[in-house]
Amino acid sequence: MSARIAIACGGTGGHFFPGIAVAGELRAMGHEVMLLLSNKQVDRQAMEPYKDYLSEYLPAMGWPGLASPKTPLFIFRLAQTRWQCGRLFKKWVPDAVLGMGGFVSAVPLMVGRRMGVPTLIHESNTLPGKVTRAMAMRVSRVLLGFGVCAEHLPGEARKTVTGTPVRPELGRVSREEACAKFGLDPQRKTLLVMGGSQGAKALNEATIKSMSFWEGQSRHWQFIHLTGSDDLALVETNYRRARLRARVMDFCPDMASVYAASDMAISRSGASSITELVTCLIPSVLVPYPAAAENHQHSNACVMVEAGAAVLVEQDKIKPELFALQVEQILNSTEKMSAMRKGCRSVSCQESACKVAAAVLEEMRK
Repeated sequence: MSARIAIACGGTGGHFFPGIAVAGELRAMGHEVMLLLSNKQVDRQAMEPYKDYLSEYLPAMGWPGLASPKTPLFIFRLAQTRWQCGRLFKKWVPDAVLGMGGFVSAVPLMVGRRMGVPTLIHESNTLPGKVTRAMAMRVSRVLLGFGVCAEHLPGEARKTVTGTPVRPELGRVSREEACAKFGLDPQRKTLLVMGGSQGAKALNEATIKSMSFWEGQSRHWQFIHLTGSDDLALVETNYRRARLRARVMDFCPDMASVYAASDMAISRSGASSITELVTCLIPSVLVPYPAAAENHQHSNACVMVEAGAAVLVEQDKIKPELFALQVEQILNSTEKMSAMRKGCRSVSCQESACKVAAAVLEEMRK
């Protein structure tokens, strides 16, 4: 029997893409899905390839803090979101509500709970976010990307480790196809630089400062660099100046091709990013975003380091020459690359989208 499931997955790519993966599983089973997103440009950009999905953009915003001048706006947006979501769920009545974490999840889960339908929240990070902690005892079940996250939630909360879903297209593109798409040489080693769905200025700057130390690799290396919208021209100019072969983009919706072409990555350590990297067996140098809530990206990176899948570098401790050498020592070592790929396999969680979809349907059957 077909059901209607609302999936709140807006705010960042780290929430959106796991939500899309689950939505695809549920639709393949014959169920109807509604995606609930934020009004942020990153959500509208990410939705471009998924225009055949039902979707609704909510005015929700993240909690700015009591002392912030944006607090009155937050309260206003919260009321707007509550009204809009309530109105939507009266017209399109869900049989279950799944929140993928983050500020967009809160109101749909609260409205779903008041309606008496099953509610579930997925937490991708090793440390639960504010919304997950607030809703853990209120939702039907908490789904976890990492088992260690359970230690930071109430013991009475119903918890299931599912892993974090990844885009279903990962692994379906060959290296040759991917390199051809980006104008790259499949025989060269490819270093991917990415700062998450919105880029990262600190990673852009670290890479630019490292370029002079990589000039000796110009015939052997190439780069894919996802800059975010602000630094595109600056990064492109510096690759040309250093005479390094690179495909530079502010954003790329085809991450399956990006990963297929890449041998190693310099990346932030958001949960979705590291999950996709280990799924694609890509060793990485992780630079946690220091302003992430409760420094959760550092905790995520530590799990990867313990598994041998990554190296952690603190943003405020980046020294260009040492940073460049660290990357070079990994990418140019067959032994290190092989060992780190083995580490990726040890923490990769397969069929996560199926597990999350199954958990939703199980709650509906109760």
